[in-house]
Amino acid sequence: MNIVVANFMIWGILELKRDHYICFCWILTRLITRIIKHVYNIYINMGLRFELVWLDYFRFTSFYILYPLENLCSYVLIYFVIDDLR
Repeated sequence: MNIVVANFMIWGILELKRDHYICFCWILTRLITRIIKHVYNIYINMGLRFELVWLDYFRFTSFYILYPLENLCSYVLIYFVIDDLR
């Protein structure tokens, strides 16, 4: 579902509101989330799961902050686009 929402945001909403500061916030939040996700996947594939407890803790706690922030930015951008289309 996250892929569907991301594609809708990129190809639908961001095309209409490129210059809005919430757009930058959404892109930055998504970028940080993806970087953390891929670094953690590399860490797991190296067979080091739970070797560095702080990295596991950082990955899981950052999810609780960044995921709601990304969704909040998405909803705000959709609200502004719908408001402009009226």
